This record gives sequence, structure tokens and C-alpha cells, in this order.
Amino acid sequence: MPYYVTKNQRYIDGDILEHLNIEYLLKKYPKEKIVAVINHKSKEKIGLRTKIKTRIEALMAETMYPKNNLKKYYITKENKIKKEIEIASNSPRTLLLLPPEESPTEILTTDPKKLKKTYRLGKKEANKIIKFIKN
Repeated sequence: MPYYVTKNQRYIDGDILEHLNIEYLLKKYPKEKIVAVINHKSKEKIGLRTKIKTRIEALMAETMYPKNNLKKYYITKENKIKKEIEIASNSPRTLLLLPPEESPTEILTTDPKKLKKTYRLGKKEANKIIKFIKN
């Protein structure tokens, strides 16, 4: 969950407001290369389950911070993420790493074979960082 409540503290994950904020990074560091890592497949479609989950999270956030109108951030989050991915993908100064489409894992995967395959795929993807930085 993107929020938690303790006796003295309430917290909502900052990712709700700013996912990558790639435009800011490109402007702030105009001569630097940027490596962005996202832990979900970019081409995943937003299904009914995700939409329902997002609405529930939005309602929870609204009860925690009713004056901040956080619902709109939850509702527009997926579109913002897609825009960020597009910007990062099209910038020659940015390397965007995403799980490969052939990755067999989902959010709750516990199957050791699938996790090992995903680990190997992740190592292969991580090698792209070295090539990117050297060029």
C-alpha cells in the first residue's frame, strides 16, 4: 500500500505525486546521463483490478488528508507514468530499464523458478547501464 498510519504519523508515498519526474531531472542536469528504473512492465494495460485498487487507494488517501484533494493524483497517476516513460524512452541522455516483457513474474510471484528467471533477466538488463555510461 502507498500509505501507512502509526500512532503519531501518517504517510502517503511520494510516488503518487511524482513518479520519475524525468523532465525535471533532464533540465536540472543538462549534461548528465540519467538511468531510470521502473519495476513494472511498461506495456501492461490498466485492467479493472488496477482501476478498482486505485480508487480504493484514493478513497483511503482522502480520508487521511481530506483537504489535499489527493484523489485526482491517484486517478491520473497511470497516465503520468506513461508520459514519463515516453519522455525517458525518447531522450538520448536517458536509459530506461523496465522488466523485460518475457519476465514471468507478477507482483505477488513466489515461484522460485520464475524468480530465478527474472533475476537472470534483471542482470542482463543491468548490464545495459555499463554500456550506456561508457558511451
